[in-house]
Amino acid sequence: MNRIRELRKQMDMTQKELAIHLQIADSTLSYWEIGKYEPDNDALMRLSRFFHVPIDYILGGDFTHWDVSGNKMPYSNVDMSREADYVISVSEPKTEYYISDKDVFA
Repeated sequence: MNRIRELRKQMDMTQKELAIHLQIADSTLSYWEIGKYEPDNDALMRLSRFFHVPIDYILGGDFTHWDVSGNKMPYSNVDMSREADYVISVSEPKTEYYISDKDVFA
């Protein structure tokens, strides 16, 4: 079950208000909230940006350490409430090669 209704209510918004912001029909939002349909990837990204929470959180992932009200992770000084204040970087795994003396030109 997703957390769209929970997040919407925390923002003190009606379904109609959120639907207008997301540019969707309020019936679509209602179906998402009751679990009849799931939002597509584009809608999940828009919801994530609007509520300032990870998509995993919206989908019901276990974020027991996520402070939704302040949009901060505990033990972190990173403020997630302003997108310009943080950068997420992803690095590729490093591959190391070992060459023995026998592998060098003989």
